[in-house]
Amino acid sequence: MGFEIFVNVWQNGEESTISRAEVRSLFPVRQEEWESDLWTLEYDAQNTCVIYLNTVDGNPTQITGLCIERPCGDLRLWNALAEILRLGNVAVVWPGGPVVISGQAVHSHLPAGMLEDEPPQYASSGEEILTLVRSS
Repeated sequence: MGFEIFVNVWQNGEESTISRAEVRSLFPVRQEEWESDLWTLEYDAQNTCVIYLNTVDGNPTQITGLCIERPCGDLRLWNALAEILRLGNVAVVWPGGPVVISGQAVHSHLPAGMLEDEPPQYASSGEEILTLVRSS
């Protein structure tokens, strides 16, 4: 798929963080890339993509979000995104798509302008996120 997915963490309308280690545990990151802010994921020969991390200055154990470049179709990637949604007040977005969150409680933490165009969509599984991507 030729686009990017952006994952950001919010708290009361401001940028927040989640644990880098928790996110890393959800993806098949090569050990030599664990400390890097660029992870190459390879589920199999046909399903690869790259993740760029947004780390916190002075505290590399926390991330404010990530960008998945050219996400692959492997459901394990999408299930990992669904797990990340459950780690906090996390929103997943992509060009031309809706804001995707895990539930109503996250809604109040998003920046005010983030939902001007359309209401958020809720997803609890990788399949639900992938369906939203394919329909946008």
